[in-house]
Amino acid sequence: MPPDYSQKKRASGDVDNKPSSRLEALEDKVYSPRTKEQPYDFSSRLRRENIAVRSEWVEKDQPKGHLPEAVSSRNTYAVLKQILIGSAVLFLASIAVAIYVFWGGSNIISTKNVIIGITVPSSVAGGEKLPIEVNFTNQNNVALLSAEVLIEYSDGAREPEDLSKELRRYRETLGPIDINASINKKYNVVFVGEEGEAKSVKVTLEYRVKGSNAIFSKTETRDLSLTSAPVSVSIESAGEVSAGDEAVFTVEIAANATQNIANPMIVADYPFGFEFTGSDPKPSYKNNVWNLGNLQPGSSRTIVLRGKFSGFEGEERSIRFIIGSKDAKDPGKVGVVFLAKSYSVMLTRPQIGLNVAVDGRSGSEFSLQAGAFVRGDIQLTNNLPGRIANVVIEARPKGTIFDRTSVSANGGFYRSVDNVIVWDQITRQTLAELAPGGSDRVSFSFHTVRSALKIANPSMTVEVRVSGDRMDSGGSGKVTTSVTKTIKIISEMALTAKLLHSSSPFSDVGPVPPIPEQETTYTVVLSVTNSTNDLSGVQVVTSLPIYTKWLGKISPEKSDLKYNELGGGLVWNAGEIKRGTTKEVYFQVSFTPSIVQAGATPDLLNDISASGYDGFAGVNITAPNADKKTDISLRGDLIFKGNGGPVQAN
Repeated sequence: MPPDYSQKKRASGDVDNKPSSRLEALEDKVYSPRTKEQPYDFSSRLRRENIAVRSEWVEKDQPKGHLPEAVSSRNTYAVLKQILIGSAVLFLASIAVAIYVFWGGSNIISTKNVIIGITVPSSVAGGEKLPIEVNFTNQNNVALLSAEVLIEYSDGAREPEDLSKELRRYRETLGPIDINASINKKYNVVFVGEEGEAKSVKVTLEYRVKGSNAIFSKTETRDLSLTSAPVSVSIESAGEVSAGDEAVFTVEIAANATQNIANPMIVADYPFGFEFTGSDPKPSYKNNVWNLGNLQPGSSRTIVLRGKFSGFEGEERSIRFIIGSKDAKDPGKVGVVFLAKSYSVMLTRPQIGLNVAVDGRSGSEFSLQAGAFVRGDIQLTNNLPGRIANVVIEARPKGTIFDRTSVSANGGFYRSVDNVIVWDQITRQTLAELAPGGSDRVSFSFHTVRSALKIANPSMTVEVRVSGDRMDSGGSGKVTTSVTKTIKIISEMALTAKLLHSSSPFSDVGPVPPIPEQETTYTVVLSVTNSTNDLSGVQVVTSLPIYTKWLGKISPEKSDLKYNELGGGLVWNAGEIKRGTTKEVYFQVSFTPSIVQAGATPDLLNDISASGYDGFAGVNITAPNADKKTDISLRGDLIFKGNGGPVQAN
């Protein structure tokens, strides 16, 4: 009860009086301390009623034509769905009937009653004509209409009349095959491949039947193998060869086929460490592909291959020769292999160890500048258990890119009549006898000529040969070894940069000489000239000073010239430059001199460099010193008359 209720009653003097109104009576009842709270009985006011609820939906009858629009669409969809299901059932039923009718065996028609008989040998020699006989028999109660035969051959199938033409598929129209009728056909094919290779012939008969648009088919396949390849290969060479010594392989290819083999090829797969030194005839592609031309029955071709192996004593090296037809896309790849054969050699320790260095470097090829000084060092070692007497060393430079008058031999003699540098026991006493394990060293030198830059792909070789007499219990006779080194001349690239104002593809404006705080436009031309070998990936790099403004005009417009506003960098990708040609690019800049530049002749281009790749020499090259004339004096503009600088004073 609120604390002020009793006080209120006492203050008014009505504590023991009766309430004066119904509101006061209710208030007295609620807040009087004599009133006890009684729970309210809801059951006396609410009645429980049992209501029947249906467990399913019941459609109420409604007048026709008064269905809601959504209900009508739903019913339409249901009807279409029933039609679709019915169509699918009919379609599946028709397929089932067709399967039952055509494959049932005892019904009107069945593929089991279409008989394909293939008569073909189980094996055939590669390159020989293979006869194929096929019999088609119709044992059905109806005729086969529009019959066609499709014959598919495995890889290596060739036209019998022209083995250069591939034969993968052949289709022929047979027409109708009546009830219980047969058709006999004969076909020919030539298979090429390796001995024992599996081949196959697949025959498919396609046909129709009356009253149906469907195409039915029956397929049979026969397998066979090749008893021999259409060619044979014999390889002759030494079973052992010293590392670094030249090995010779004689390869003979003979035709086994009874028909002409059109344009086969042979590819040599070299092992690691093999260096090709030559062949007879020369390769048709790179250094390992030979086209053999037309091989008539019984004819042959011979290839003599020469090369050197590098490695250690006791290692085995194998060369694999692959003969076959040409690949349609890759001239260095065999399309269909007729035969593959390998020949292995064992590396032995050379009787005379021979090392030749050019300019202190080992290897087989060296790239040098035209006019360069070339030094060669020859070191030989006796690897035999006995002595080697009368040792002779010969170095034979071959080519036109060296100066014969500059040849020098340390302890030897240059015999210019046949272009040989000779060391023997007369010129060098240590060569009279070389003890077991003993060694000796000689050197020679010469200069390459500057005129080599006028020759396309200039190169030369230096062949070093060492011989002597074997003097031990293991045998006697001559022992020899040789090494050949190749020297290639590097192309020279010249780079120029000029500033123009009167002779450019753009219209240059402004005062010349320039005046402070007044704009003058100029044209910069970059030129790259190549000398003797084709170059690729040529790139010129430079940048603009802070006082030079890029105007974005380029000629030719398709030039790959990129400017970077952040730092002012310029990169010109000139790309490929053929020998003896020049590439140029023009671009326009502007110069607004500051008053502090009065009297100066500033350069409008920073340092410039060029680089590229010499594919013949196999090295990256740079332009050593750019001919740079990009100051405002316009000394590179041959048409401009007068002096373009310095900056004039106001």
